[in-house]
Amino acid sequence: MKHLIFLILFITATLSCQKKITESKNTVELNHVSSNQFKNNALANTSDTIHVNISKDIFLIWDKNQNALIKNQDYYNILKDRKEILMMTQFIANNDDLDISICSKTGGNLKKGDIAFIYLYENQKVPAFKCFNIQFDFIQNNCKMPEGLLNYIEKYRNNVVQKILKCLDN
Repeated sequence: MKHLIFLILFITATLSCQKKITESKNTVELNHVSSNQFKNNALANTSDTIHVNISKDIFLIWDKNQNALIKNQDYYNILKDRKEILMMTQFIANNDDLDISICSKTGGNLKKGDIAFIYLYENQKVPAFKCFNIQFDFIQNNCKMPEGLLNYIEKYRNNVVQKILKCLDN
């Protein structure tokens, strides 16, 4: 009789542990989202992030809390393809308002084209002085972008695209 009780307890404990392991694996699988799933996922624009489509296959994610791009695998893959860099450069002309203020831009909100510019700038694809012949070097208030640079992009958006394309050709 003792053996039967022990056997029942053992089986119950084993099944209970197995259930916890299965639940744990399911949680991990649910929390892992590939970039392709993310592109098609309704959660792409959460309250903390903005999903900016550059093209059908290129997108960037902006973290509103950090005022920064999220550096996922897609972020790094863009750097490997010159065509995608050129597409990103053309996208700077996009003036769609994201309704997000950023410390280094006064008098307006962040635009989709600004996201493309920030991506190129932080990956050293746009040397501002070389491309624009203007020195933007004053950074304040823990901002990541030089003061006035995004305002310059806003004011001369189409000219900026042409100047960057010219810089990339050199």
